[in-house]
Amino acid sequence: MDGWRFEVMQKVIDDGHPLAWMFFLIFIFVASFAILNLFIALVVDSLAEEQRAVLKEGFGELEGEIEDIEEEIEEEREQAGGARSEILDLLRELQREVAELKAAVAPPSAP
Repeated sequence: MDGWRFEVMQKVIDDGHPLAWMFFLIFIFVASFAILNLFIALVVDSLAEEQRAVLKEGFGELEGEIEDIEEEIEEEREQAGGARSEILDLLRELQREVAELKAAVAPPSAP
């Protein structure tokens, strides 16, 4: 921006365009806005990329924890299945014993 007044703008004004300063002023504002916008876009993009990396890392840890929990659930399910079959066997045995006791205690039927 150094030298614009004397090297560019003053020559245009001296050539018979007294309102040329408005064009240059608008041009400087628009160009400054565009450059500032580019820098802001770079900063925002780098922050978004960093956030994506952090989220990916967090999701990776969560996936590992989910796999561990699924393995624990499967182990518990297998143990519960074994305990369930033992309980069912005990119930069948108890039903058989109760039936035997009822048969032993029941009075003989009259012919």
